[in-house]
Amino acid sequence: MTMNILGNVAVCHIGLGDLGSAKDTIEDVLRSLRENMPENSPAVLNQRANLASVYMRMGRLEEARSLNESLLMTMREQYGENHPDTLRMVNNLAATNSRQDSTQSEAH
Repeated sequence: MTMNILGNVAVCHIGLGDLGSAKDTIEDVLRSLRENMPENSPAVLNQRANLASVYMRMGRLEEARSLNESLLMTMREQYGENHPDTLRMVNNLAATNSRQDSTQSEAH
């Protein structure tokens, strides 16, 4: 229960634009979850997806892309290609790649 509440607090931080606090909270939640659950549990996967989202918003695009790729592989294996969570990861990875491409185009 407490981890769910902290996860919700992290989402609130994201909504308020306090990405540093969101990242720290998500990392704390992940550490606690990993002590009690396997890496491929839905709760851990969800928090890893939240962390990738925060990385993207912070402009840490390579970290976001890497984490989204890892999550996508895990979800494809665990849930299959057409599961809503797998499709969400496809969308998240596409958004990260698009933002990374835009950033690289602006740099040139």
